Amino acid sequence: MSSDKGRSKDPPSAEASAEAARSAPRTAARRARLLVVDDEPQIGNTLRLLLDPDHEVIPVTSAREALERIKNDRPFDIIFCDLMMPEVSGTEFYKQLSTVAPELLDRLVFMTGGVFSTRTNAFLQKLPNPCIEKPFDIGALLALISERMR
Repeated sequence: MSSDKGRSKDPPSAEASAEAARSAPRTAARRARLLVVDDEPQIGNTLRLLLDPDHEVIPVTSAREALERIKNDRPFDIIFCDLMMPEVSGTEFYKQLSTVAPELLDRLVFMTGGVFSTRTNAFLQKLPNPCIEKPFDIGALLALISERMR
């Protein structure tokens, strides 16, 4: 009999991940204002579940909507942006952000679900911005936010 009986090999649900994130030890970082730009609404909603109430999470589903929020809203501490989105990609969002709010470029963290083009890889290699993999490692995500909020 296997000792894995009763364990699922599936990734944890958003609710289970949120519970794990809430019960994880926290460092005393200040509350961050986070913008999540991803064409998949469940990504932003999951991050909001995982990170509230410690951080304010504003999910949007397009780069255009994100740029409008950036122009018309209070500044964001960290901007998480998916690389592969329809209409305006993460690389194009970076270029537009450099025109609209260049002071926020260093607050940009790219997200990817895996495979991307050689061109996108070359783009990322030129930038100091981090790129995190989906599905997220909750501990690494919390550490990244904490480090950027110091």
